Amino acid sequence: MIKTVALVSHNDEIVCGFRSIFSASCSYRLRIFTDFVGLKFFLRHQKADCILIEPKFLQSACVETEFLSLCDCCPVYFITCNDSEGKAEILQEEKIFAFPEDIPLLLNGEIIASDSNMMEFPADFIGISAQSAEIKKKILLAAQSDSPVLITGETGVGKGLVADLIHRLSSRKNHPLKSLNVTTIPAGLAESVLFGTVRGAFTDALTKEGYFEIARGTTLFLDEIGDLRADIQAKLLHVIEKGTFQSVGSHIEKTSDARLIFATNADLKKKIVLGEFRSDLYYRISHIVIHIPPLRERKEDIIPLARAYLAPSEKSLSASAELLLTSFDWRGNVRQLYNCLERALLLCGAEQIDVNHIVVD
Repeated sequence: MIKTVALVSHNDEIVCGFRSIFSASCSYRLRIFTDFVGLKFFLRHQKADCILIEPKFLQSACVETEFLSLCDCCPVYFITCNDSEGKAEILQEEKIFAFPEDIPLLLNGEIIASDSNMMEFPADFIGISAQSAEIKKKILLAAQSDSPVLITGETGVGKGLVADLIHRLSSRKNHPLKSLNVTTIPAGLAESVLFGTVRGAFTDALTKEGYFEIARGTTLFLDEIGDLRADIQAKLLHVIEKGTFQSVGSHIEKTSDARLIFATNADLKKKIVLGEFRSDLYYRISHIVIHIPPLRERKEDIIPLARAYLAPSEKSLSASAELLLTSFDWRGNVRQLYNCLERALLLCGAEQIDVNHIVVD
């Protein structure tokens, strides 16, 4: 019989950790709630075998009379990420659950495969959705190798952040990530910018290193790779296959061991059909593909993202404002959400952010 564990939390680390651990279990189903409203609705119609509550909801749990009656026969635990933080009484009984140390006790000894690195994932990746959990797993996988990575997704979803995380979790983390958006390269200078030049290669040309030289020993992130010219695509393919290149105006072969990460908001397979992108290059850069879904397809992440963005300002969102934020499609994704919140901070003054402060372009 499958048992249900209900988790009340919007702590990104706790939610993602539990989601990662329970995803491998055939005996337990994890249900996640960000407040007691959703949990109470669930308990009115279904049974939970165990309830875990994040510390910030402790006071609410003790005064929620309906909740106390609904879970009268169900074990309830207070979660702490450190069992030395102290204890709290719930349902007149001390029940402390240290995460993740006490998971074997919770699961009656059942061993569930999990990646301990998931618990230590950088806090600047915000998301509690199943899609975000999958992205984290792929980031960890990509960080363990030097294979090329292709990150896809709409503008504003956070492709640059994912590239940065792969680098920070990799063996090259002690060297700075080198990034280049290929759409910012002046017309006719892509080859020089990528591979460098030697003095006299063209009028006023000076000897200058390109990005493949600058990125030796570290990670090179090339954004908007779908907009790269066809002739530069051919030269890039050569570098990936041979590990060598020539600076503009030189016949000397140079080597680069840069780890390559690419990103695009374009449909590269469609571009291949249209003859705008080389199929052989696509298969070279897509050893590992990480697709980031648009924010409208992972609405569970909206409120954690908003709260994390507002945290430095110490401003909070009213319940109505949070509900309003989740009603939008956010066609500009995370970038549009942050712009909206920045405007709300200016409009709210010293007040809490409410619905009248939320203006979406």
